[in-house]
Amino acid sequence: MNTITIKNKQLSEKELSQIFNVVKHPLRRGILKLLSNGPQSYTMILKNLEIPESSILNYHLREIRNIFHNIYLLDNNNRINNW
Repeated sequence: MNTITIKNKQLSEKELSQIFNVVKHPLRRGILKLLSNGPQSYTMILKNLEIPESSILNYHLREIRNIFHNIYLLDNNNRINNW
């Protein structure tokens, strides 16, 4: 089973709701699962997830970025820091 642990981060109801709204879409879950294995190029995400149009990927990446960037910030070593 894959799990994500966020150390010492208390999420508000609003933050939880936003996260659940992002991850309820199967394509976004696929993107997150793919990225959990390490960095991927834009082209590799399109290819691996068989996304027919780049505009579709752009939309879903923007949705993911909006919520996770607002809650978490990566440090220079790509580790999650509380924002």
